[in-house]
Amino acid sequence: MEHPRRACTSRKRPSHDVTDGGSGRSDSDASWEVDSVDASVSSASVDDSCPSETSGSKTKFVSWEALHSYLDLYQKETFQVLRMRSTKSVAERNMQIKNAQNSSAEVIPDEWEVYAKTII
Repeated sequence: MEHPRRACTSRKRPSHDVTDGGSGRSDSDASWEVDSVDASVSSASVDDSCPSETSGSKTKFVSWEALHSYLDLYQKETFQVLRMRSTKSVAERNMQIKNAQNSSAEVIPDEWEVYAKTII
Protein backbone atom coordinates (compact mmCIF):
# COMPACT_ATOMS: atom_id res chain seq x y z
CA MET A 1 0.00 0.00 0.00
CA GLU A 2 1.44 3.34 -1.03
CA HIS A 3 1.29 6.00 1.67
CA PRO A 4 0.39 9.56 0.66
CA ARG A 5 3.13 12.15 1.01
CA ARG A 6 2.91 14.62 3.84
CA ALA A 7 2.19 18.22 2.94
CA CYS A 8 5.00 20.64 3.75
CA THR A 9 4.57 24.27 4.59
CA SER A 10 6.27 26.88 2.46
CA ARG A 11 9.11 28.88 3.88
CA LYS A 12 8.32 32.50 4.53
CA ARG A 13 10.64 35.41 4.39
CA PRO A 14 10.26 39.08 5.27
CA SER A 15 8.60 41.08 2.50
CA HIS A 16 11.50 43.52 2.39
CA ASP A 17 13.61 40.59 1.08
CA VAL A 18 11.08 40.10 -1.74
CA THR A 19 10.96 43.74 -2.82
CA ASP A 20 14.06 45.83 -3.19
CA GLY A 21 12.39 48.78 -1.42
CA GLY A 22 13.25 47.48 2.04
CA SER A 23 12.36 50.76 3.74
CA GLY A 24 11.31 50.25 7.34
CA ARG A 25 11.34 46.76 8.78
CA SER A 26 8.32 45.27 10.44
CA ASP A 27 8.19 41.75 11.83
CA SER A 28 4.39 41.58 11.89
CA ASP A 29 2.63 38.75 10.04
CA ALA A 30 1.57 41.21 7.34
CA SER A 31 5.20 41.82 6.40
CA TRP A 32 5.96 38.17 5.65
CA GLU A 33 5.33 36.62 2.26
CA VAL A 34 5.49 33.08 0.92
CA ASP A 35 8.60 32.31 -1.07
CA SER A 36 7.06 31.05 -4.32
CA VAL A 37 10.21 29.14 -5.32
CA ASP A 38 10.19 27.19 -2.06
CA ALA A 39 6.41 26.76 -2.21
CA SER A 40 6.55 24.95 -5.54
CA VAL A 41 9.39 22.70 -4.42
CA SER A 42 8.35 21.78 -0.88
CA SER A 43 4.58 21.51 -1.20
CA ALA A 44 2.99 18.12 -1.75
CA SER A 45 -0.52 16.93 -2.27
CA VAL A 46 -2.10 14.82 0.44
CA ASP A 47 -4.45 11.98 -0.35
CA ASP A 48 -6.86 11.49 2.55
CA SER A 49 -9.15 9.14 0.62
CA CYS A 50 -7.85 5.98 2.29
CA PRO A 51 -7.05 5.71 5.99
CA SER A 52 -3.58 4.78 7.15
CA GLU A 53 -2.87 1.32 8.51
CA THR A 54 -2.47 3.01 11.90
CA SER A 55 -5.57 5.20 11.79
CA GLY A 56 -6.39 4.19 15.37
CA SER A 57 -9.21 1.85 14.43
CA LYS A 58 -7.38 -1.35 15.41
CA THR A 59 -7.69 -2.17 19.11
CA LYS A 60 -7.16 -5.95 19.34
CA PHE A 61 -3.99 -7.86 18.55
CA VAL A 62 -3.21 -11.58 18.45
CA SER A 63 0.14 -11.18 20.22
CA TRP A 64 2.42 -8.67 21.92
CA GLU A 65 4.60 -8.82 18.79
CA ALA A 66 1.66 -7.76 16.61
CA LEU A 67 0.94 -4.85 18.98
CA HIS A 68 4.57 -3.73 18.95
CA SER A 69 4.74 -3.92 15.14
CA TYR A 70 1.61 -1.77 14.95
CA LEU A 71 3.02 0.74 17.45
CA ASP A 72 6.33 0.93 15.55
CA LEU A 73 4.48 1.85 12.36
CA TYR A 74 2.25 4.28 14.28
CA GLN A 75 5.30 6.05 15.72
CA LYS A 76 6.85 6.41 12.26
CA GLU A 77 3.66 7.77 10.68
CA THR A 78 2.78 10.20 13.48
CA PHE A 79 6.29 11.22 14.57
CA GLN A 80 5.42 10.30 18.15
CA VAL A 81 7.65 8.42 20.55
CA LEU A 82 5.99 5.89 22.84
CA ARG A 83 7.72 4.40 25.87
CA MET A 84 6.93 1.34 27.93
CA ARG A 85 6.86 2.53 31.52
CA SER A 86 5.83 -0.59 33.40
CA THR A 87 4.75 -4.17 32.95
CA LYS A 88 2.97 -6.75 35.02
CA SER A 89 4.05 -10.33 34.64
CA VAL A 90 1.66 -13.26 34.60
CA ALA A 91 3.30 -14.54 37.81
CA GLU A 92 2.53 -11.24 39.59
CA ARG A 93 -1.06 -11.24 38.37
CA ASN A 94 -1.63 -14.87 39.32
CA MET A 95 -0.24 -14.17 42.81
CA GLN A 96 -2.74 -11.29 43.18
CA ILE A 97 -5.57 -13.60 42.10
CA LYS A 98 -4.52 -16.30 44.59
CA ASN A 99 -4.15 -13.79 47.46
CA ALA A 100 -7.47 -12.08 46.80
CA GLN A 101 -10.31 -13.30 48.98
CA ASN A 102 -13.45 -14.44 47.18
CA SER A 103 -11.87 -13.82 43.77
CA SER A 104 -13.65 -15.41 40.84
CA ALA A 105 -10.86 -14.47 38.40
CA GLU A 106 -9.17 -17.30 36.54
CA VAL A 107 -5.44 -17.91 36.75
CA ILE A 108 -3.65 -16.77 33.59
CA PRO A 109 -1.57 -19.29 31.57
CA ASP A 110 2.19 -18.96 32.20
CA GLU A 111 2.82 -19.03 28.42
CA TRP A 112 1.51 -15.46 28.22
CA GLU A 113 4.56 -14.25 30.21
CA VAL A 114 3.29 -10.64 30.35
CA TYR A 115 -0.18 -9.78 31.65
CA ALA A 116 -0.21 -6.00 31.13
CA LYS A 117 1.99 -3.24 29.71
CA THR A 118 1.74 0.50 30.23
CA ILE A 119 2.80 2.39 27.12
CA ILE A 120 2.82 6.17 27.15
